[in-house]
Amino acid sequence: MNKKAQLGSSVITMYRVLVIIIISVVILGISSLVYSHHINVRDSEAMILVREISGCVISGGVVDLDKLKLEDSIFEYCGYDEEEMENFYISVKVEVEGDEIFEIEGGDSGSLWVRDIFKNEKSVESIKRYEPGNFVKWYSVSVLDGGVANDGIIFVEVVANADED
Repeated sequence: MNKKAQLGSSVITMYRVLVIIIISVVILGISSLVYSHHINVRDSEAMILVREISGCVISGGVVDLDKLKLEDSIFEYCGYDEEEMENFYISVKVEVEGDEIFEIEGGDSGSLWVRDIFKNEKSVESIKRYEPGNFVKWYSVSVLDGGVANDGIIFVEVVANADED
């Protein structure tokens, strides 16, 4: 066997493996840049929280305002900790015959102006990733106020702020 030929073949094989590794790294790097995108789950968070708050406030199709009026914050009423809900704003409004008779809210109300900017203005694509999640749902309910039941509507709105990246 020719030892020089064998040595030359192994040197060429090392270069081939090195070239394959470099090409693989370049392909994986380019594909990670192409496929990396920001996933916004704030709308989903807002939908889930609307469902949770609605289930807390509405019991059997009835909203008991006597209980709601005793609380200062919707978070306290539903058993959430203020610190875990710092990235959310929640508003619960109760209307009877078209008149708003009660509202309770909690969280960061300063996020409402950010929501309004994204609703009313054409946002620049570079700031689109900071758009807060927003979801509003209304329910037809029976409103119990002072022992008197009336037909009414309850509006539950959640605004989910951007988390710090």
